[in-house]
Amino acid sequence: MLGGIPSFSSSASAADCEDVDGATKTISADCQNLSITGDSPNVTIDSGVTIDSTAANAVATPDSTNAIITNNGTISAATNRGFRTSGGDVQELINNGTITAAGGNQAIRSNSNITTLTNAGTISADGKYGIHNRGSGTIGTLNNSGTISAGDDFAIRNDGSITTLTNTDTISANEDSSIWNGGTITTLTNSDTGTISAVDEFGLKNVNGTIGTLNNSGTITAGDRYGLFNDQSSSNTSTITTLTNSGTISSDRSGLWNDGTITTLTNSGNIKALTGDFGLKNVNGTIVTLTNSGTISAGDDYGLYNDGTATITTLTNTGTISAAGNGISIWNDSTATFTTLNNSQGASSSALTFKGKLPTNYNVIVNSAADYGKITFSSVSGTLNFGVHSTSTLAEDTTYSSVLSGLSSSEIGSGTSGTFVSGSDRHD
Repeated sequence: MLGGIPSFSSSASAADCEDVDGATKTISADCQNLSITGDSPNVTIDSGVTIDSTAANAVATPDSTNAIITNNGTISAATNRGFRTSGGDVQELINNGTITAAGGNQAIRSNSNITTLTNAGTISADGKYGIHNRGSGTIGTLNNSGTISAGDDFAIRNDGSITTLTNTDTISANEDSSIWNGGTITTLTNSDTGTISAVDEFGLKNVNGTIGTLNNSGTITAGDRYGLFNDQSSSNTSTITTLTNSGTISSDRSGLWNDGTITTLTNSGNIKALTGDFGLKNVNGTIVTLTNSGTISAGDDYGLYNDGTATITTLTNTGTISAAGNGISIWNDSTATFTTLNNSQGASSSALTFKGKLPTNYNVIVNSAADYGKITFSSVSGTLNFGVHSTSTLAEDTTYSSVLSGLSSSEIGSGTSGTFVSGSDRHD
């Protein structure tokens, strides 16, 4: 007994751990196969101590309630599931050490409830799933200031529910999908010090899942296909309600690929394809409101590609949309819908370029005589309505030239032109 808290030790041969049933216990020597049960157990694993298993489930919590577990040492399974909830509920899981599936999958597997999971150490699987929150699993708060990784796919795979996921350090997969969400994440925040990355495909993949709010001020990246992939099937929806990016979303091929629904996308950072096409590709998907004051770019063709039956309701561009290859900022397919484009890019930088089916409405944003929107159209179909955006500031006796290029009068359904008269809101 030390300070009123029982201390557990094992022989040098690392015999089986003494199970904990609703007690407070500090484990100060190596052992194998720890089971934590009962109401309100409080278990601390000391620094330098290893709890392992020659097979699976080094630590399990069958039938526990309100368990508090602090790991300062190492929890390691030789095959799968270093830590497994096993149907028990965990109030707090705090990892300052290492939790690993050293030769297999699922460093942490949960199919029940973890109220708070805090990682300041390392959670890793040599195979798949650093953390696997299964369909019946719930995680209230997941805070990562350490490393969560997979040697193969899925540093974090969520099939259940995560209320708040905050990353300030590293979440990574050596293959695909650093974070894979097929369930619900209410709020996902990747801070300016945070990295969510996959060596191969999909930094973050939301597949037939729901993300309420996604805030990225750090880096979401993939080596090959898409930094962020919002993907749905013909029978299931995939939704991101609010996506705010002030950091970087990138991959070699496409920064952001959407074939689901994004209600509000606000970009003041970078969304980019490093060497390939499509900084942002919206293919058969829906983006209701897209506001860009940053950069959407492709190392090759098409900064923004609206394809198939895709819909963009409103795009307001006060930043830069560009493509280094074919020079086409925006492509809109003949079967796609593009309702309103508001734009200030042009006079103080390279003009916005637009190819394909015309937006229903184009509104120029005028900030000054030297800073206003210019757009060049090519290979167009349909007609557009031209106007001056309500936020514009017009100067007296000033000509704003080449606001529209590449259109004939028959392709402008209605428009605003003429002379601004000082002291009046009349246009002649």
